Amino acid sequence: MEHKHNSSEIAEIRKRIAKFHSCISAGHYHTVGLRVDGTVVATGANDEGQCNVSSWCNIVAISAGYQYTVGLKVDGTVIATGRNDYGQCNVSDWQNIVAISAGDSHTVGLMANGTVVAVGDNSSGQCNVSDWQNIVAISAGNSHTVGLMANGTVVAVGDTRSGKCAISGWRNIGLVSEAKILEWKEEARRREEEARRREEEARRREEEARRREEEQVRKWVAQGLCRYCGGKLGGVFTKKCKACGKPQ
Repeated sequence: MEHKHNSSEIAEIRKRIAKFHSCISAGHYHTVGLRVDGTVVATGANDEGQCNVSSWCNIVAISAGYQYTVGLKVDGTVIATGRNDYGQCNVSDWQNIVAISAGDSHTVGLMANGTVVAVGDNSSGQCNVSDWQNIVAISAGNSHTVGLMANGTVVAVGDTRSGKCAISGWRNIGLVSEAKILEWKEEARRREEEARRREEEARRREEEARRREEEQVRKWVAQGLCRYCGGKLGGVFTKKCKACGKPQ
C-alpha cells in the first residue's frame, strides 16, 4: 500500500531536494521567474497563454516547456498553463510532488516516495517512467526523460537518437556534497592566504632592498663617492663619476 506523506513530511523532503529546483526557467519563446514570496512572473511569447502566471501563489518551483509553464505548489500539487495539445498540462490531480520538469510536449513530476509520474506526448516513450524507483532528480527533454537515482546512476527513456539516452555507464552523478564544497572553499582560502603572504613577502623584500640601497647611497655620498655606483668623482666645477660618468 502506498504511503501517503503528510504536509510536514513533504515539506521536509522538499527542503532536502530544494537544491534541485530552479527559480528561473527558459522555455522556447518565454521566460519564467519565481519570486521569493512564491508568486511567478513571465515574459515572452504568450500565444498559448504560457505567460498567464500572474495569479499563481505559494509556488516553490517552476519549469518552462514549449509554449507552456508548470508550477509546483507548496502543498505538493502542480499547476500548469499554456499549450495542452498532448495533455502536458493535465497535472491537476498530481499530489505529493517534490520536483517538476517540463519538456517539449510532456511534463514529468518526482513524487516524495522517489517514484515518477508523467503526462503528455509519449510518441517516443518519454513518459514511460512508472517503474522508476529511488529517483532524486528529474529532467524532461524534447522527446526523452532522464532521472537521477539515489545511488548516483541515471536512467533514461524516450528518443535515443544522437545518443542522448546513452547514460547506462554513468556513475557518481549528483550535486557536490556540502563537505566537498567547504573543502574547496577552505582550499581556495588557503591559496588566497598563501598568495597574500607571498605578496607581503615580496613587498618586504623590495622595501628591504630599497632601504639597503638608500643606506649605501648615503654612505657613498658621505665618503665623497658617486651616489649611483660608488665610483670616484672628478672635475673641478661639475663633479662627475669617473666610472659611470654621471654628474652628481
